[in-house]
Amino acid sequence: MKLKTIQLAYNGLQPREKYFISVGALLLTVALLYLVLTPLVDRHNELENQRDQLQADINWLQKQAPVLPRLVNSCSGRALDSGSDKDTITTVVRRSQLRLVNISEDAEVISLRFNGTNANRIMRLAHQIGCEGFLVQSFEVSAAADQATYQGVMEVQRVN
Repeated sequence: MKLKTIQLAYNGLQPREKYFISVGALLLTVALLYLVLTPLVDRHNELENQRDQLQADINWLQKQAPVLPRLVNSCSGRALDSGSDKDTITTVVRRSQLRLVNISEDAEVISLRFNGTNANRIMRLAHQIGCEGFLVQSFEVSAAADQATYQGVMEVQRVN
């Protein structure tokens, strides 16, 4: 019923008025198409940019693949010691040619005091303890009063 009313009203218009309504309907259609398609085109462009960025990342990663073997840690591939944690740490300290002053275990944390004449060996000790499966929670090194030896205190915890 309403469609017939609109059709009768349209037929009753002058040709100039019909032309304006047709042009207005065409402009309204173009505006609606613009409003609908603009977000879609923007999203498409955004996705293309993201794809290009990801492709650039993939290319960079592929170029870096030869570097990966050099990034492997310097821990030997041998199995971790199966002895007690204290024994393992004592062995590592002695292997580093340092003197173990004191070692104590409190819950899951092992505290150790050691000294030596070479600061580089003390620093290597932290690395070697990490290779044995321990997490170094605190590490402190200081020069002794005689300035010829270094004293270290470390707290470690078994990771695995």
